[in-house]
Amino acid sequence: MKKNIIRFTACLLAASIAVSSAGIPITAAKKATVKTKKVTIQVGKKKTISIKNKKKKAVYTFKSKNAKIVKVSKKGVMTARKKGKTKISVKEKLGKKTKLIGTVTVTVKDASANQKKPQQTQAAAQTANPPAVQTAAATPAVPTAPAPTDSPEPTAAPPSPIYPVIKDTPEKLNRRLDDVQYGEQITTTYYSNTTGKDRNAIIILPPGYTDEKKYPVLYLFHGGMGDENDWTGGGIRYMIGNMIADGEAEEMIVVLPNCRCREDDSAANADGFAAGHVQSFDNFLHDFRDNLMPFMEKNYSVATGRENTAVAGLSMGGRVSLNIGITLADRVGYTGAFSPAYGIFPYSANGLTEEGLFTEETFTLPEEYNNRTFLMINTGNQDNMVKEEPNRYHQALEKNGVHHTYFTLDGSHDWPVWRNGFYNFTRYLFHTPSQDTSSGSDGTTDPNAPIELKEIVSDVPTTFDRSQNDVTYGEVEKIEYYSTTTGKKRKANIILPADYTTEKRYPVLYLLHGISGDENEWLDQGRPKYIIGNLTAQGLAKEMIVVIPNCRARANDQATGEFSLDHYAAFDNFINDLRVNLMPYVKENYSIAEGRKNTAIAGLSMGARESLNIGLHMPETFGYIAAFSCGYGVFAYSANGVSEPGLFTEETFRLPDAYKDNTLLMLNNGISEGGENAIGGTCHKALEKNGIPHIFYVTEGGHDFKVWKHGLYNFALQIFH
Repeated sequence: MKKNIIRFTACLLAASIAVSSAGIPITAAKKATVKTKKVTIQVGKKKTISIKNKKKKAVYTFKSKNAKIVKVSKKGVMTARKKGKTKISVKEKLGKKTKLIGTVTVTVKDASANQKKPQQTQAAAQTANPPAVQTAAATPAVPTAPAPTDSPEPTAAPPSPIYPVIKDTPEKLNRRLDDVQYGEQITTTYYSNTTGKDRNAIIILPPGYTDEKKYPVLYLFHGGMGDENDWTGGGIRYMIGNMIADGEAEEMIVVLPNCRCREDDSAANADGFAAGHVQSFDNFLHDFRDNLMPFMEKNYSVATGRENTAVAGLSMGGRVSLNIGITLADRVGYTGAFSPAYGIFPYSANGLTEEGLFTEETFTLPEEYNNRTFLMINTGNQDNMVKEEPNRYHQALEKNGVHHTYFTLDGSHDWPVWRNGFYNFTRYLFHTPSQDTSSGSDGTTDPNAPIELKEIVSDVPTTFDRSQNDVTYGEVEKIEYYSTTTGKKRKANIILPADYTTEKRYPVLYLLHGISGDENEWLDQGRPKYIIGNLTAQGLAKEMIVVIPNCRARANDQATGEFSLDHYAAFDNFINDLRVNLMPYVKENYSIAEGRKNTAIAGLSMGARESLNIGLHMPETFGYIAAFSCGYGVFAYSANGVSEPGLFTEETFRLPDAYKDNTLLMLNNGISEGGENAIGGTCHKALEKNGIPHIFYVTEGGHDFKVWKHGLYNFALQIFH
């Protein structure tokens, strides 16, 4: 599939109300505020947010920044769900004016927070019974792709693919904070039959660790000149503790081993780029599998299975994590590599030549784990140590169809890059996979049920796209999200339904602009806020969130109407930005209903080309697809001085059999732009020939918003029912 990008921009609506009375002096009413700005509550308990100086006609709404930690009802009743810290914003709506009146910081503690903390001593951590001492070889055998011994059966519930939202590193991530409880840090040893000696490791337990619970485990690997102390110097105890306290990470055990797996494994005697030194890191795979993991399972309360096991590392440790994560995919469900070093593939650098642990063809996951593994690689854009190797690994994974995330950020081969990698990787570890039932907000929609097509409304109401006095419309928000597809922040507009609340989940329509437009084109000329708002108020359309991006997915995404292959390719590239960046952003920041029966895409002209490109390539994601006055490029053509081979042939322009009867596919064209002889008509004939159910109609107008608004009106009537 080709790539694509999206942009967001949002508008804030403001209104002012002046109050006066002839001849009577007016005293300003006291402002409404929250009574308490900081609250501490135990898991499972409830508290109500109190508001001072409430206004009788005002409506107050509450929104939790992290509903996984604290859920808040329409009436301001907070329910503590898990340990951590979050904020709840309180807004007041009076007439057409909505404003923030306060924020409540909520700290949630375990119900057992006041009980005595279980003791975990270093001695208790060293109770493993080592086998008889063996003599280690001077130079350990180095695997290129070792076959695991006694491999467990694939787990029933491995992690499902995740499209993460990449965030900036919090300013105080690696600092000790006064109001955060940190877990115990233990230095221990375990016996390694791989090297025939005791080896060191550091273990960081989660706050309140108890044998009554089972914890997932993250194994975190150091760089070429470091050892088990490397990450402690980087502030790992505070990083993971702060993330758990903020609800950004699950409770977990973090294990910091020495990856230099040979008889002399001290960092003091590390010999840089010598072959034996580099290969000792590859040998760690055996020690990890045969000694360290069994030690952890015997001595700590560990949740087993690949869905509870993660590996990650920086530089040489990133090479180690990729080697282990790919080779032991049956045991490891999450793999992170931050500025991974040379050696995954053949190379010559730093006076050393290696054959590589993999070839580009073998650097892949087994089919049964490809869509059940979370794999992330990051690097600094000024890294002169590993240079282009991380991107080389990314390109090979992409070529092999391996689901993964790759992103770059400003920086070199240093801690700011590695901390950001750790932060964004760890935020997505060990979450229970949400099952995509493709159900509506009431959970009743059958994803396999055939679509019921409604009649097209030819004569739309004359005021269908105008603001009505008796209708309340939702707010328009301008947002920015980071795009790994383009390596920059991008913009988009989001139209919320009236009275939007996190107590409900809303379906989502992605609405795409034309060749010379951007995220503002529909807002400026198409009036989707009023078209959909009026239909919703009449009960003819479902409440929905509308996302309007910039489809020009390239570094220079400014609006232009140029006819060029590079410009068209930027639109086609949007599919990647949508899938990898924009959709995850919307999921994380808004209360959306998931599943294909709750997800729609539509566009005009060039955006129609992309709605078909995206919808037909991602039918498992989109249950509703619309193309208004489709532009060139769906099939091969020559026009406007440009020739393209087309995104489809007539034979491939179809839906898979599993989706053809449960997908709503709609196209329209204006009479003045050719009607049935326009590109939409050509698409219609190909779909008809391939037996794909769909709607096609012709209406008054040309290649203009008269046709496109007519299409949006009819599409909104059809979707999410």
